Amino acid sequence: MSELAQRFRRFAQRECDASPLYRRLAEGVADAPDLLAIAATGGVGPKPNLFLAAVHYLLLQDHEADCHADDRPPQRAESGNEKPIGISLSDFYPTVSHADPPPGDPYPFFHAFCLRHEKALRHLMTERLVQTNEVNRSAVLFAAYGWLAPRLEQRPLALIELGTSAGLLLFWDKYRYDYGDGSWHGALASPVAIRCLLRGAVRPPLSDAQVNVVSRTGIDLSPVDPRDADEAMWLQALVWGDQRERAERLRGALSVALQEPPKLVTGDALQELPAVLGAVPAGVVPLVFHSHTLNQLTPDARAEFHGLLSSQSRERDIWHISMEWLSGGEWPELEVSRYSQGTLRERHTLARYGAHGDWLEWTIPAAR
Repeated sequence: MSELAQRFRRFAQRECDASPLYRRLAEGVADAPDLLAIAATGGVGPKPNLFLAAVHYLLLQDHEADCHADDRPPQRAESGNEKPIGISLSDFYPTVSHADPPPGDPYPFFHAFCLRHEKALRHLMTERLVQTNEVNRSAVLFAAYGWLAPRLEQRPLALIELGTSAGLLLFWDKYRYDYGDGSWHGALASPVAIRCLLRGAVRPPLSDAQVNVVSRTGIDLSPVDPRDADEAMWLQALVWGDQRERAERLRGALSVALQEPPKLVTGDALQELPAVLGAVPAGVVPLVFHSHTLNQLTPDARAEFHGLLSSQSRERDIWHISMEWLSGGEWPELEVSRYSQGTLRERHTLARYGAHGDWLEWTIPAAR
């Protein structure tokens, strides 16, 4: 359990700057052997994210599920008798209560809830996957396209996403963007507003040219159908419970996906990608991308993936956008690569960014 406890502590320290709720809960789980035993259920993957999402899912599924007195830690009244206080765990989750959280420590409520719902949590830990569609990462993709646009020369694109979940990032060209100066870019009439603060002295080369996307295909071991209410609820559960704006953005992106559902392919990306690339018509540029997906592959599988892109580029160029946290640095990095004539021709590290796409630091000058 010590290794799993460390994973929860790292999660709290490195990833929860914007979520006081999840930082406190992750710190509490790291010191609770009974909760670590529940969190250890199931296979490999980002356990802190999955465990916290499972709790969030139960709260969303039934707002009354945590209102049982046994879910509330006791509080001593002035008389010295113990009685349950008048709030429950869901009150600490603005995404569930739609209100500001009460003062006080949420962890005792969380601990009691998890023990009461242990069976349901173990089932979710076994059956569900972390398939976060972090819609705000579209800001990083949009900036990458701005760098790519002069090189693509307005040719039509086939968007292909690995680890797509419900495919919401496949619609990055359908959202509108504010990078902190009050001006909007992208699809200005979109119901989905993406805000991303720029750091550093270099501004990314944002493009307001219309993007010509002819197809959108996502590959996932277990894709999420945005039309399925229960699966959409699981996506909402993967949003952190004190981040209402993220939850609202997700709902907007789901509405966009319902208007034009992407093609979702079930299977291993290394096995399915050749057929997907082979179906792209002549004259259309394949643009393969992924965000926080390769970290779930072994080093050998990552090497196989890059070899596959090389071999598939013998007949035409393939562009590749990588948003990953693989270098061991403090922040994830945005890379853009071009594969051509059977080999990797160029690779550029363009930026660092916040894991949820809330900020972007461009690290190379804009192309002239």
